[in-house]
Amino acid sequence: MRKLIKEFYKFKNNIEFCLILYDRVDSLKVQIPAQIKVITQNRYQAMKDCDLLIISSGTASLEARIMSIPQIFVHRPAVFDYYFFRRFIRIKEYNLANLYFNNRDVPAYISPDSNYLSEKLFNHIQDILPSLGLKW
Repeated sequence: MRKLIKEFYKFKNNIEFCLILYDRVDSLKVQIPAQIKVITQNRYQAMKDCDLLIISSGTASLEARIMSIPQIFVHRPAVFDYYFFRRFIRIKEYNLANLYFNNRDVPAYISPDSNYLSEKLFNHIQDILPSLGLKW
């Protein structure tokens, strides 16, 4: 995610990034870049205030889909999990919102490679900004 933020700031520095966490999360064990605003209160309102969500939780994806908020689903499994489960378990859809509504409205990117995910997200976001009424 840090790489993605750096890529966006190369082109446009007026984008605001927010990390929306559940109210029960008191502390985060990772360092969060200064450009990211952390929100733990009024989560649903914060989600509604966003132009686009990048989501890594199935529940949050379903919530966003019910509220009709544009989103991209991202999951970065451990390398072993990704290759092991991909070999033995055939899953056509990883995103809970797509499973629940039985369609592929939410684009999903799944890979253990963070560089691949950053590149795919960056390109996808560039492509959909105009459809959201945002200028690049």
